Amino acid sequence: MEHNIYDTPKSELADQTTKTDNNEPEFYSVAIRKFLILYVITLGIYSVYWFYKNWSYYKLRHNDSMWPVMRGIFSIFFAHSLFRKVDETIQSKSLEFSWSHAGLATLYVVCSVAANIADRLSMKGVGVPLTDYLGFFMIVGAGFALYKAQFAINLACDDPDGETNSAITPANIAWIVLGTLLWSLVLIGMLVPEGQF
Repeated sequence: MEHNIYDTPKSELADQTTKTDNNEPEFYSVAIRKFLILYVITLGIYSVYWFYKNWSYYKLRHNDSMWPVMRGIFSIFFAHSLFRKVDETIQSKSLEFSWSHAGLATLYVVCSVAANIADRLSMKGVGVPLTDYLGFFMIVGAGFALYKAQFAINLACDDPDGETNSAITPANIAWIVLGTLLWSLVLIGMLVPEGQF
């Protein structure tokens, strides 16, 4: 085999562009029934995981350099951008869906902050039992915002009923058991007079 040392080198150049798998979902699709069970039974703690999963899917789809864990933990700072990105996807697909993404994100943030303040006041004995009830209602308000957003996310993922994530998994059962214990402790704390333990 002859090799001409004066020829220009030939090589196969790999495509340098970043490719994303268009089959990957952009957001975290969940059946509404499953979302409600996990949110209610965990007293809203599920929202941390919910934000984390949405940002994880978004990061994977767009090859972004964000930290989904931090966006899950500090969700009040990232709710507006997540809801806006969901709305942009819905608009880009020309889907018919009417929702106020900014209004729902604001509702989530206000209710989350108010629930946290009410919880801190309640732990210090300020305004009990009203602060307990206020905290509970704020968790419900935040959950309502996420519940409405889940409809939009499912639609944006071309899975309007959330069928791809509708089954209750063993991990979900573990959260349900822990949530049931949490609910038991909360109810005991609210119903048993102070000093009875």
